[in-house]
Formats: sequence, C-alpha cells, structure tokens
Amino acid sequence: GIWYTAQSGIWQSVWMEIVPEAYMQTLTLKGAADGRLFIRAEIGGDKPNAKLRIVVTDPADGMIVADERFAAGMRKVRTEIATRAEHLWSPEDPYLYDVTATLEFGAAKSQEKQDIVRSYCAFRTVEIKPDLKGVARFHLNGKPLFLKGVLDQGYWPDGLLTAPSDEALIHDIIAMKKSGFNMLRKHIKIETARWYYHCDRLGMLVWQDAVSGGGEYNAWTTNRKPTLVRATWNKYRDDTAKHFAALGADDSTYRRDWSRTCDAMVHMLAGHPSIVAWVLFNEGWGQFNACDAAERIHALDPTRPIDATSGWYDQRCGDFHSVHNYFRPLEIYPDKGPLRGYVAEYEKKHKRRCRAAHYAVLPVTQHGVRAFMISEFGGLAQLVADHAAVSRAYGYGEYDSIEDWRAAVRSVLASAESLESRGLAGYVYTQVSDVEEELNGLLTYDRRLNKFVQ
Repeated sequence: GIWYTAQSGIWQSVWMEIVPEAYMQTLTLKGAADGRLFIRAEIGGDKPNAKLRIVVTDPADGMIVADERFAAGMRKVRTEIATRAEHLWSPEDPYLYDVTATLEFGAAKSQEKQDIVRSYCAFRTVEIKPDLKGVARFHLNGKPLFLKGVLDQGYWPDGLLTAPSDEALIHDIIAMKKSGFNMLRKHIKIETARWYYHCDRLGMLVWQDAVSGGGEYNAWTTNRKPTLVRATWNKYRDDTAKHFAALGADDSTYRRDWSRTCDAMVHMLAGHPSIVAWVLFNEGWGQFNACDAAERIHALDPTRPIDATSGWYDQRCGDFHSVHNYFRPLEIYPDKGPLRGYVAEYEKKHKRRCRAAHYAVLPVTQHGVRAFMISEFGGLAQLVADHAAVSRAYGYGEYDSIEDWRAAVRSVLASAESLESRGLAGYVYTQVSDVEEELNGLLTYDRRLNKFVQ
C-alpha cells in the first residue's frame, strides 16, 4: 500500500489584530454571470444599528459598478445586490473586481466608528446541464467546458502538508497550467487561503474535497473488492449499520463531526470563484448517507455542482457519475437506476415523491442529469535519481526511461480526451507531484523537475 508521514499542526496563516467595537468576522462574496453579487457577512461586537456598505470597482478603469448600503445589526447579513459588472471570470481570463466593505456604526463618521475590509469578487456561473446534443456537460458561464484536471494532494518534502512558502503554492499552479490542465482536484485536504487566492487570480479551476475520516476501514470493502470487481460499485448502499462499520463510519460522533466540518468547509471557501465543485466522499473512506449529505450541501450552496461519491459505491446522487479507473481500459459507464429499495425509503423519509426526471434524488442535482467524470486515473510512476525521497517506486507501470514514461502519460491522457465525444465531461489525472514513496507525479517531490514537460 501507500503510507505517507503523519503530521499535525498549524496549517493556516495566524495573526492577531485590534478590532473596533463592531467588526466583520467573515465576508463571503459570490458573483453570478448576470451581475448579481451574493453577500454573506458575520458581524462581531455589539452595535445593533450598524450599516454595511459594499463598493465594487472595476480595476481596469476604476469605475464603480455597485455601491450599496444596508443594515448589518443582526450579526448576520444575507443579501444580494445588482451590479453593472459585465466582465466574466474564466481560466483564460480570471478577471477579479475590487471590493471595499465598510461597517459603519455610531453617529460620528470617523475611523474609530468604522471597520474597513478590502477584498475581491468575480462573476461567473458553473452548472451541469445537457449540451445541444442532450449530453450532460460541465458548463462555465453557460458554455460547455471539458475539465482537464490533476489530483493535487499538496504534500511537500520539508513541511508535509504545509508548503514552504507562498512562491511554492504559486509554482504548482503555474506548472499545471503550463502543462495544459485547467483544473486541480484538491484531494482530501483544505489548503491555506493563499492557495485559493492564487487559483482565483491565475485562473485555475478547483474541485474541493471534503476531508475523509472515520474509523478503521475494511480493506476488502474499500480497496480490494471494488478494485477487482467493478460490478460491486453500484450495488453497495451506504445507509445501513452493517455498511457503516465496513466503511469506517459506525461511530455516530464521527458522522456528526464530519457533517459539521464539511458544512464549515463550504461556508469558509464559498467566496472563491475558482472552486467549481464540492467532492464529499472518496473511495468509500468513512462514507455514510451520501445522498443526505449531497442534499444538505446543495442547500448550503446551490451555485456549485457536487461529486457525492468519487471512486465507487455510487448512490445515484449528486451531479456527477464519478469513477476511478487505474487498471481497466478507459470507457464511459452507463448511469443506472436507483439502488434497490432506495426510492420508496427516500420518499418515506422525506415525505415527498421523487421526480421522474432523475433516479432517486433529483433534489440534489441542478438539472436532473449527471455528467460522467473519470475523477482519478493514470498514476504512472517514474523514479528520477536524486529527486526522489525513496529508492523504490510505488505507482502503476514500469518504464525504461523518462522519455518512455512521458510518452505513456501522453497516451493515457489522449485516451481520456478521446472520450469527450462519447460523453465524458472531464478527467482528473493522478497526480501533480510525487509524494514520498508514491512516484507517479508530473513533478518530482522536491519540485526541482517537471517530469512531464521537457
């Protein structure tokens, strides 16, 4: 198997600041393609008559495209405003608008009676819907976009899950853009806020994973069985006590805590335009009640599609039929009907009928269709002398030279891209960099060499 060095510690930037009597604890800004700006803020302090002013400015010419003031004395602000913003955000043109948020309180308009936060926002829309031929696709700003992604675990030889510097974060993003990819799947890790900021400004799409958890996984259930027998992927429910135990999810405290932290992740990261999908469970690790989780997250953030179960044990919910394929020829698998008995139980539990346009869980999809995604594949390994942490390689395939490895990687990527015409919405190649003994990265672990680009 693959084992990485365990670690813990501070993973976000830490600072202390003096705040006024009333202040903004959080500020989340989400812009839509039609110019609407959704605003969510949490107010600290005790000033019931506070006002929040939002000014949105186009950085190109300094023109103010929105200037609104509204009450903010109830500790939570949930509102939307119309703007005159017309420049949409995309990977090719990651356009960001400047935002100044001012919390005003008290009678006097002095610096002591204000809390000023400067931020940014972008205007864009992401969704899964049928294209002109009726095939479910990922759409950005109303247009189909094929996702060319790379799995990004964010490991570093000198800091493990903590990058050595801001420049190191930028390096990986730019390296993958130059290699021809438009998306990174941040794998079972929540990054420092700086990383998402760089993705926002550099134009890198992000699939954000929830962090896996739970107790000890059953190796047969979460690894060997689904690897050997693909037919098992679509026949294993995740909402029974017996299966909770096999998936490491039998502790009710874990299930509660995972749900809370997943919700918190969505709240914390929702303002980043680069994030275009939430991934809830990976390969059955700690998986439970994926359909309920998908519906809850969709209610928290209806603006982004959801990959409910990446890998296997699909519960027919979410916006993607998401599979991992390391050992078989790449192909499109049919999206089958609901798991046995699920429809009746779902309708009884939620006291409503499932709509006919989707299998069992239309409430958690955007348009009643799911896009097919190969959310992990490849993983071809190549050890580079003097750039590896170990002397043996873990990965898939053996190659006599880096030229042979490079040709093999290009071949498997071409195989994936050839499936676009048959309905593939996108892929996630494994992976950005080598991680300790797992030497299947496009970059070496020390980031000194891009193995993929000559």
